Amino acid sequence: MLPGNKAQTEPVALPLQNAVLCAECECITMGRSDACPVCGSRSLCSMARLLGGAQQSSAELRKQDGSAVLYDVEIAIELKQAQPAEMSNVLENIAAHIGPWLVRGQGDCHIDVRPVPAQAEKQAA
Repeated sequence: MLPGNKAQTEPVALPLQNAVLCAECECITMGRSDACPVCGSRSLCSMARLLGGAQQSSAELRKQDGSAVLYDVEIAIELKQAQPAEMSNVLENIAAHIGPWLVRGQGDCHIDVRPVPAQAEKQAA
């Protein structure tokens, strides 16, 4: 039986910064290790990142002069010969992580996917 299936008398609260979602069993738990405590999977996603929240508290993100600390980030990812299902999963995860910035008009996403010619597939095998 999964945790949370029992009737609970008190509400359970997890700080957003510590909450992780397991992609395998779809349980949200405290991120105390690199494996899901329910199923043992290592496919964990930070809930703060998924929801576009800060990884640090707002107090920690303030400089001494009171202004917020912000970062400009540019990420390049190159994957070779990904299967269609894997590619779909990668694109969904990227969209989940950067979606809040795109919605606010604070980011751009450009994805270039090129099919691998059949001859290159045979040489790789």
